[in-house]
Amino acid sequence: MNEKSLKIPRKILKTAFWLFLVLGFMLLNAECPGVAVPSLDAAPAQPAQNAKCSKCAREIKPGERFLKTSDGKIFCTEKCYQASLPVCSVCSKILSGGYFKGSDGKKLYCSEKCLSTTWMPCSLCGKKVPEGVIITGSTGKLFFCGNCTEKPKCFCCDMPGNCKKLNDGRFICPECAKTSVMEKKEVVAVAREVRMKMKDKLKMSTDHPIDFKVVDINELAKATPEKQEGIELGLYHYEVTEEKTVTTTTNLLGGTVSKVDDQRISKKYVIYLLYGMTRDKLIEVAAHELAHDWMQGNYPNISDLKVKEGFAEYVASRVNSAYGREFMNKRMQENPSNIYGGGYKFIAAIAKKGEDDLTAFLEKYNKDSGRK
Repeated sequence: MNEKSLKIPRKILKTAFWLFLVLGFMLLNAECPGVAVPSLDAAPAQPAQNAKCSKCAREIKPGERFLKTSDGKIFCTEKCYQASLPVCSVCSKILSGGYFKGSDGKKLYCSEKCLSTTWMPCSLCGKKVPEGVIITGSTGKLFFCGNCTEKPKCFCCDMPGNCKKLNDGRFICPECAKTSVMEKKEVVAVAREVRMKMKDKLKMSTDHPIDFKVVDINELAKATPEKQEGIELGLYHYEVTEEKTVTTTTNLLGGTVSKVDDQRISKKYVIYLLYGMTRDKLIEVAAHELAHDWMQGNYPNISDLKVKEGFAEYVASRVNSAYGREFMNKRMQENPSNIYGGGYKFIAAIAKKGEDDLTAFLEKYNKDSGRK
């Protein structure tokens, strides 16, 4: 049998080339999760008349080799096609296969490794994670991973942490523990210092003695008249008692006659403060409770909690500023509580117009409240 050379038609070879090329891109797409770039058509038809390369705009003449993607774009060469592909926002690798989109929906990444460089680190453990929780505490907003959010919350900064448990059941984080005020004498000394600061800087003072009581969380809970929002760090208590000395005598008809010989009205002013707060937090809490004392002495008829607590928070914010701790006021500004956060914003908005406007508001509110 005569051996003849096997000739494969040029058309079949051309078709096989395109199939091989497309198959390669399909395999690349299969290996990378995420979003896929447009793939090449298996057997592109002849380009339309006057067709141009989508990258370099060169006209592709009939019979010339070209590439066509599944979304209809055509390219004159492999180089132009590759140049049209997106690149990884981190390593600049050409994304010829699948890719990941960032949270902004615009930046693209070739792998989870590159994508992970954009993740936020946990404020506690430092691990970068795609999801977590932002917690607002006394020092502002911080990001935590899911595992760290399960840790005990520090009573002072409201943030989860590797906390130590105090004798009364509260938890305190290592950072707050560095400046915590544990001794009763020191707590009282700081409170009295704040009282003097308010007198000198804010012109807010009262002349009566105040009994500062340093307590734990259980003692404070007993003194608190009703359940409050969150953990109370301090409490102001005002009490009025009336004492009478009465003499009773019997008249000639056998009846009794009572006579008040002496009548005394005593007023009691008490501020409860938790031990263990950081010095900065203690200053803020003491200012808050002293503001209640000042309002009781000047505008005793005001009973609206939003106004009372809002004013106390506003005064505390001014004391924070006087101590150079303006950053602590962010907690008040972002507090979701209607009474504390809403009250603070309400009072601060009035004070922004001028302190005279705030004084006028308090005087009118106190007067109107006394008529009810």
